[in-house]
Amino acid sequence: MQLGERIRRLREKKHWSQAELAARLKIDPEELARWECGQAVPDLQQLGRMAELFSVPVKHLLRPNTGSSEREEYPDEDRRRRICGFGCIISIVCAVLFFVEVLCLGIVRTYAVQAAIAAGTSYRSELWYYAFRLPMLPLLLVTLGGVALGLWLRHRGKRK
Repeated sequence: MQLGERIRRLREKKHWSQAELAARLKIDPEELARWECGQAVPDLQQLGRMAELFSVPVKHLLRPNTGSSEREEYPDEDRRRRICGFGCIISIVCAVLFFVEVLCLGIVRTYAVQAAIAAGTSYRSELWYYAFRLPMLPLLLVTLGGVALGLWLRHRGKRK
């Protein structure tokens, strides 16, 4: 695929007309039409602005004609989507687990207090006392770590 065809495909992917892209680049629409037809090429400054508008590296615009499909030509886009989706899934699952664990703390406390009363021993009624006892503490830390990891992956997938 030649440079002009790449510019046209990226422009169409954003649903911009030639006039809209030309206005964003602050150039004449006829100049853009010549680029897309392969009659002229943009200078480096204009390539940089185009790459920024299309959110692709300049090297993707300048890549030599390899005959590859668009999916193979821009692999980073699919990777970013997968990372972002994976991060969202991890965040949601771990957040749900965290809230389930917090709700289960009340049940754990109730059973511990009832068992202590039945045995005639002393007990603690504070909810957070049971949150910091094993195995609840590692579970809470792992799920909070999972939420943090998911949010980080989501952020990493959205940036760039």
